[in-house]
Amino acid sequence: MILATLRASAGDEFTREDLRISRLCFERNPKLLIATIDTFQGFIAALQGLIEQREGIRPDDPRSHLLLGLLASIFEVSIHHFSEGDERDLTDIFLDNLKIARQLLA
Repeated sequence: MILATLRASAGDEFTREDLRISRLCFERNPKLLIATIDTFQGFIAALQGLIEQREGIRPDDPRSHLLLGLLASIFEVSIHHFSEGDERDLTDIFLDNLKIARQLLA
């Protein structure tokens, strides 16, 4: 996922080869996975803080937690489809899945 972040910051698409390499790195070096999870948890906490600040809600309000949980679930499904052969870019898959989630929750 570090590769995805670097590519996104450069304006590049995350590719299936990037996904393969990322998985291989985590399989070969489990400490990297642990470090990534720790870093990601800090990133999520910062996002929650930004959402709470923007929306003017308190830290004990469940909305920021729910929003990030929903987005993470949609991303997980998108990664699955991307890795299983969906030919679209990961961004397109995610946006389509986001539309589907919106329709399901409406």
